[in-house]
Amino acid sequence: MRFVYAVAFEGDKFLMVRNRRRGWEMPGGKIGSGESPQEAVEREFLEETGMKFESFASSDLPNGAVFFGWVKKGGGEPAPRDATNSEEIDSISLFDILPEELSFPRKEYESMLQEARIELKKHRR
Repeated sequence: MRFVYAVAFEGDKFLMVRNRRRGWEMPGGKIGSGESPQEAVEREFLEETGMKFESFASSDLPNGAVFFGWVKKGGGEPAPRDATNSEEIDSISLFDILPEELSFPRKEYESMLQEARIELKKHRR
């Protein structure tokens, strides 16, 4: 199975979504048939947050990819921070540190965020 997820920044804070069953995680999901990883991350981000994603870098993973970028300004109204149209997601929030109740092991988020912040410094607007 191939998957993608996004580490999206607004300023120095990063966006996470709260999955109803698993907890806090980065927006993402499966790559659809005939879809590129870039197309998949943009679609998943929009579906889960109601906002657009603008990537500036990516990193390959054994079964997928992580994209680093910004919450894109313009292009429609963002979903309210506490609501989304996704059946899986019950809230959206910005963080400067990782919250409790994560969907996956904290160590995975910590290493990925470290890489994301390095890329953010390289691509600061």
